[in-house]
Amino acid sequence: MTDRTLVCNSLGKSASATGWRLGWCLHPSGLSNEYRGIHDQLAVMSPHPLQYATLVGYLTLPDHYFETLGDKYRKRVIRLADAL
Repeated sequence: MTDRTLVCNSLGKSASATGWRLGWCLHPSGLSNEYRGIHDQLAVMSPHPLQYATLVGYLTLPDHYFETLGDKYRKRVIRLADAL
């Protein structure tokens, strides 16, 4: 099974770091070309319905969400910088 398994993950939305693209994939070296094709399709474009859903979601967020977002990110960047 390990000779044909791809394990992919990413850090972004789950860490409230939307827009930051940090991802990884563990796979047998023989599957590199296949993975690159899959990665291009997943990372470069999102499904059309998801684009509309995201737009609607952002339009319904209260102003308070955006007003406090900068502070939340700043605290996380400082925490990350201190850890590094």
